[in-house]
Amino acid sequence: MVARRRGRGSKDGCGRRVVGASVVVGEGFEVERVEAVAQRFPDCCVLVVGSDTTSAAERLRGVGNVVFTGEVPYGELPYYLYAFDVALLPFRVIELTLATNPVKVYEYLSAGKPVVAVDLPEIAQFADLVYRAATREAFLAAVATAMQQAGYDASGGGPRPLASQPETGRQATGPRAPPPST
Repeated sequence: MVARRRGRGSKDGCGRRVVGASVVVGEGFEVERVEAVAQRFPDCCVLVVGSDTTSAAERLRGVGNVVFTGEVPYGELPYYLYAFDVALLPFRVIELTLATNPVKVYEYLSAGKPVVAVDLPEIAQFADLVYRAATREAFLAAVATAMQQAGYDASGGGPRPLASQPETGRQATGPRAPPPST
């Protein structure tokens, strides 16, 4: 399903960039938000890794660029996460998610991925490390910005060059910059 990296950004087996979520697809998962991402970015693969307890995969069966893996062995999760160009936390704002500490965000950030999340109280602690969005439109705009951070060019021109920050020599990529290459 997920192919090796080619330059900046990942590609799936069809050569598409990967916008992904590694979550349990349950009561807190917002299917409509994932569908909106797939519709806004039709040339990307929207990859959902995790068990589906709500039949979300069935609901999105007709959306050609959405792929559900189902539950995968824990030891294989890093390979999927590595393939993500942008990592999503597409949760509904409900009592359950309002009381949730989103552990996935720690995993996404530790992998160096741009993260787009619904604006939940526990997301505030990440400040500018995470793109937070209160509305679906803001979420889609944040995905677009995160895709640019990941080197995605919606015009089809390939990865965009990134500016350098003179004071550090590091590449500017959005809300955070990666450490210099050694």
